[in-house]
Amino acid sequence: MSELTSIEGPVDQVGNSFVLEIPLDVGGAALAPAARGIGVVEDGCLRVTIPAWLGMQLQLTDGAIVQVDNRDGKFNIRLATA
Repeated sequence: MSELTSIEGPVDQVGNSFVLEIPLDVGGAALAPAARGIGVVEDGCLRVTIPAWLGMQLQLTDGAIVQVDNRDGKFNIRLATA
C-alpha cells in the first residue's frame, strides 16, 4: 500500500479542458501510479488533463486551485476550499 500524497495547485485552461502539472519532485512521482490512463510523465512533471465535462462538474476556471490525492490508489481531484 502506498503512502497518501495530497497536494494543491492551479489548473490551466487549454481549450475546453484543464491541465494540471505536478512536478515529480513535489508529489508528481507519488501520484503518477494513481493517474495512469489520465496523466503522462514528461519534462519532470506529471501532466493530468481534466476533460471539459469534469471541469464543469468541479466548477473549474483558469487558475483555479485544486486538491489532488492518491487515497485508495485512485487519483482523486476536487476544487480546493479556502
